[in-house]
Amino acid sequence: ETQLQTKYHLESALYREGNGKEPTKFNEAFFSVVEFVFLAWMFLEVALNMYVQRKAFFFGREQAWNLFDVTVIVLSVAMQIQQNMPVTFLRVIRLLHMGRIFRAFRVVKHLRGLRSMIISLSGCLMHFTSALFLMGLFVYSVTLVIMQGISAS
Repeated sequence: ETQLQTKYHLESALYREGNGKEPTKFNEAFFSVVEFVFLAWMFLEVALNMYVQRKAFFFGREQAWNLFDVTVIVLSVAMQIQQNMPVTFLRVIRLLHMGRIFRAFRVVKHLRGLRSMIISLSGCLMHFTSALFLMGLFVYSVTLVIMQGISAS
C-alpha cells in the first residue's frame, strides 16, 4: 500500500468519524509519474555528486548523508520494481536473494569483533535501561513542576 493510499484511507476514516470533510481523490497515474520524475532527479543529482567528489563521496566529511541518499534511491528503485514487475519475476528475485543470505552466513564467522561488541552492549543494557528510566522520571518531574507553575499564574 502506497503512502497516498494510506493518506486516503486515513482521510476516509476521519470523514466517517464526523470530520465533515470529504476525502480527496487522487490520480494514481499522475502521482506515479511524479514519483518517477523525482526519483530520476535524485538519481541524477547523486550520480553527478559521486562523479564530482570521487573518493570524497564515500570517505569525505558528508559520507553519512551521501550514504543516506544512496539508500533512499536504492529503496525507491526497489519499490518501483516491486510495484511494476509481475509476480513470477519477484519469485525469481526471492530465490536469488536467498542465495545471497546463505553466502552471508559464511562471512559471519569472520566477524569476531562484531560479536565482542554485541556481547559488550548486551552486558551494559541493564545500566543503560536504568539510566533511561531515571532520565524519563526526571523529565516527567520537571514537566509537572512547569505545568503547576503555569496553571498557578
